[in-house]
Amino acid sequence: MSDKFQIENKSQNELSKRGFFREVSTVGAGMVLFRSSLSAQAETKGSFTMVSVELKTKPGKAQALCSEVFGPAFPATRNYDGFIELIVYIEQAQDTVLIIEKWKRKEYYEKYLKGRIDTGLADALAPYAAAAPVIRFFDPSPE
Repeated sequence: MSDKFQIENKSQNELSKRGFFREVSTVGAGMVLFRSSLSAQAETKGSFTMVSVELKTKPGKAQALCSEVFGPAFPATRNYDGFIELIVYIEQAQDTVLIIEKWKRKEYYEKYLKGRIDTGLADALAPYAAAAPVIRFFDPSPE
């Protein structure tokens, strides 16, 4: 993936100008994609844990959460051991943010989550969240 940006709304364009995102692709209602290196993705093909994080936001707060909290925080996610990929979606008809992540193993994600909680990211969600996040873990289907 190149460092070129495909921006479909002004708020994300402003974020990219300010350097919050290095590798971003925007589609539809705010999908933001962060990927690890191609070599990390290749070595985990078929062997990874997918994590979904669903966060119900207060009315009208989904886009602000993504631009004000996740935009500055998520690029550093690439630096965590075991990280493969992270995609953020904003549901078009609801105030819901869905984060889909791939990690080499569930333990890597748990260590990452603990680190994020310890550094205050969970506290930063409070003004935007209408409920606690729902976190689910998935394994790839065997071929």
